[in-house]
Amino acid sequence: MDTVTCISVNDASVMQAWKKDLNIRDEVLLLSDGNREFTLALGVELDLPDKPMGLGIRSQRYALLAEDGVVKVLNLDTIALLGPLIVTILTDRNGQPKGFAYVEFLEVEAVQEAFWLHESELHGRPIKVAAKRTNVPGLKQFHPLRHNPYPMYSYSRPHMPS
Repeated sequence: MDTVTCISVNDASVMQAWKKDLNIRDEVLLLSDGNREFTLALGVELDLPDKPMGLGIRSQRYALLAEDGVVKVLNLDTIALLGPLIVTILTDRNGQPKGFAYVEFLEVEAVQEAFWLHESELHGRPIKVAAKRTNVPGLKQFHPLRHNPYPMYSYSRPHMPS
């Protein structure tokens, strides 16, 4: 990789202020896309008319790999569009991920927005989005009686609410 670049829909003075505040030397090239030409050409624009200070059209977060001016890979950070969230990744006994996670949204509106991501791809894998199943207290899944190898010691079926 020759160059790591950060492109933002801001003017050059804002980009220079970021560079100074974040103490970025020459390892990252900060570029301004003030007219949104690059952002619109990639199709990664994000309209934020309802946000403070009239931000208008900005850019989504993305990672891009280009070779000789040709885009080879473009990965959008679509999850970031849903606002703040808490992610719990379930793992097995050995600490390996089970392949799914629970996501808790801090903004109610984001829950409905998340359903638009159902059957989309994340890092090349399809994702499924489903609402949380609500447990009903006192209602347990019914299991039929199993064969009792010791008939002299019987056990009774638990009470099932009707």
